[in-house]
Amino acid sequence: MVSFRNFFSICIMMAVLFFMFQFFLLFRESGNVYDINKYAEDTVLSGEERWEAAGRTDVPEILFLGEARGELANVVSQWCLYTKHSLTFADSLEQMLQALEEKKAEMLLIDGTLLQLPQQEETLQELVDYGITIVFVRLPEAIKMQECKGLQKLLGIEEVEALSVETEGLQMYSGFLLGGEAVYKVTEDMDEKQRELQNMELNLPWYKLGIGTKVYMTGLFDEDEIDREYFPPVIWRSSCKGTLVFAVNGDYMTQLAGLGILDAFCYEWKDYYLYPVINAENITVDGFPCFANENAEKIMELYSRSPNVVQQDVMWPGLYALSEQSQRKLTMCLMAQYDYKDDFEPLNDNVVFFLKQMKEIDGEAGQTLEYRRNVTLAEKLDRDGTFWEQNAAAYRFTAYYAGEKLDEEEQEALNQGRLADVRTVVTDYHQGESLISYYDQAVTVQSVTGYADRYSYTTDLQRRSLETALGYYNLLLDLKPALWPESKDEQWENYFDVISSNINTYWGRQNSFESTTLTESDSRVRNFLNLGYSQSRNSDTITLKVQGVQEAWFVLRTHGESIKDIQGGEYSRLEDDIYLIHVMDSTVQIDLEKEDGQTWFYFS
Repeated sequence: MVSFRNFFSICIMMAVLFFMFQFFLLFRESGNVYDINKYAEDTVLSGEERWEAAGRTDVPEILFLGEARGELANVVSQWCLYTKHSLTFADSLEQMLQALEEKKAEMLLIDGTLLQLPQQEETLQELVDYGITIVFVRLPEAIKMQECKGLQKLLGIEEVEALSVETEGLQMYSGFLLGGEAVYKVTEDMDEKQRELQNMELNLPWYKLGIGTKVYMTGLFDEDEIDREYFPPVIWRSSCKGTLVFAVNGDYMTQLAGLGILDAFCYEWKDYYLYPVINAENITVDGFPCFANENAEKIMELYSRSPNVVQQDVMWPGLYALSEQSQRKLTMCLMAQYDYKDDFEPLNDNVVFFLKQMKEIDGEAGQTLEYRRNVTLAEKLDRDGTFWEQNAAAYRFTAYYAGEKLDEEEQEALNQGRLADVRTVVTDYHQGESLISYYDQAVTVQSVTGYADRYSYTTDLQRRSLETALGYYNLLLDLKPALWPESKDEQWENYFDVISSNINTYWGRQNSFESTTLTESDSRVRNFLNLGYSQSRNSDTITLKVQGVQEAWFVLRTHGESIKDIQGGEYSRLEDDIYLIHVMDSTVQIDLEKEDGQTWFYFS
């Protein structure tokens, strides 16, 4: 039997607990200003103020022997733009030599497929005499390499073992790109899904390297049959008369992976390497939620619920958990409706719910420009505008997903200002285009760098490269297939297993770059493109001066040195000898010391 005193105490405790929980919910609800986009700042940098290195004499010069158009030229041009180098194209080795007499270059890039061999071997030796780092971004054909002993010596090649050989896989050694060692090889214990990851080019010329070379990436054989030191090199470095010569055995420089490879080369030949990055990692969610009860018959058949209920009660809990587990912010590109000719108009039943939930996970609401093209884009925007005016009038939609690329209608809408608050547009990436850029003075374009529902070894190499070069990626999570499933694999339970596994493993946060929404990332892209900087080192102190921005991020890579102190900014450690610098003043001083506590001194 419970005494009156105990009964009274129990009631008081229950009342206090009830009040506490209710008060917490009321407090959280009152603080959730869901109809305001907290990432939409009032002022942002303009494209009119972007910093261009072209034509400037106060920035490092890169000379490139290669075609001015094409995939290789695009990668080199982008890298020079992002690292603030001035770029000069040369049509021949002779023109490159002439340019060296007129200007001071920091690095020479050579497309070996354009060399006239063996006639130009002596001219190559003349380049070496300048003592400037040389990078063969693509090698000549193996049959020509076999005939050119002088070029072989320049590249540290002792013998051409085979014009083509099929390797069992590839290995990237640690200390080259961010992320550490990577082995791209299929093994017997892998299941069928894991075996599908291998999509890299495994056939390559087999060169045997001599003493004094350093290999960064190699093909793989069975070590019981062939010694590791004789494995066919893919990326390596040699030294000729004190000049460092880098080589890429394959077409890796024609892809986005080339951006990070060039930065890794710079790190290898410099005492230290300090360069700007964006520091933004995005997950763009397209087509979710859709506020019209479209495809209701199929959804009801699969889930015994309406599309709106499925999105709120089935799909959203999974996405919420995914955001929490992966510690990633999501930008949800909302879809008022997909089909503008059916009888299903968008409903306002769960608009407030989703805006509140996005605020809970520090996410952002954007809009998608994708739809079934059975009306004009102008009509779509008018009908969507009415819906959002009625249900989220105060929310500023600053980020849009445009699909494969900006078509004529979308460009016209941007030019006419029909997307009033737009600041950034996301499109799929296409070879030969810029990864990030200004569309016009007010709008930036951020390309998709990966897809959450598919992953491969090639994707992994590209991810590592973009983290190395830019501290950036933009992962697209397309949820339209789950709302319009055409196969069992696209049903939510199966589709979610794939995307959650990929994001939490392959796309896991291995470094300390920040997770951002698209509008946050847009601000950092503007800082990155508008940034101008200079740097110098005296003894153990690096002085970095920036212009054009209020804040910026840099990666500092050292050789056995650590940061002792920093003024004008702050830093975090990414990996051994790799630091992320947050610039918060126009001048930053970084004091270094050897990791054993002894200071290295440099004299200029």
